Amino acid sequence: MNNSKETFTYFSEILKLHEKLNFTKLSDFVSTKVIERKDSWFSEARYGEVCEAIKNNIGTNISAEHIDNVIRNNSIISMWKTRYSKCEYDVLWSITFNTKDHKIVSMSVNWEES
Repeated sequence: MNNSKETFTYFSEILKLHEKLNFTKLSDFVSTKVIERKDSWFSEARYGEVCEAIKNNIGTNISAEHIDNVIRNNSIISMWKTRYSKCEYDVLWSITFNTKDHKIVSMSVNWEES
C-alpha cells in the first residue's frame, strides 16, 4: 500500500466482499498464518456471523473515508471511518496488514448500538 488510491481500492474490495458474503475471495486477502491457526478469528462461520450482523444492524456501506495508517515494524494498521444505510453514526474499520505482502492479520468493525 504505497499510495492512498491503492489503499482505498484495497479497502473497498474488502467492504464489497463482506456485503457479498464471499469468504473464499476474502481468504485471498488474509495471511496464511491466520487461516492455518486452529483457533483463528478468521473462519467461515465467524465471517458469516459478522456479515449478517453488519447487514442486519447497520445495512450497506454508503461511504468510506481513510483516517490514517499506523506504520509499525512488521505491520500497517489502516483505519477507516465509514457510513452505513441503517446507522446514523460513523462506523470504524481497522485492518492490520503485514508489511511483507500486505495480507490481513487482524480486522475489526465497530459500531454503536442504537
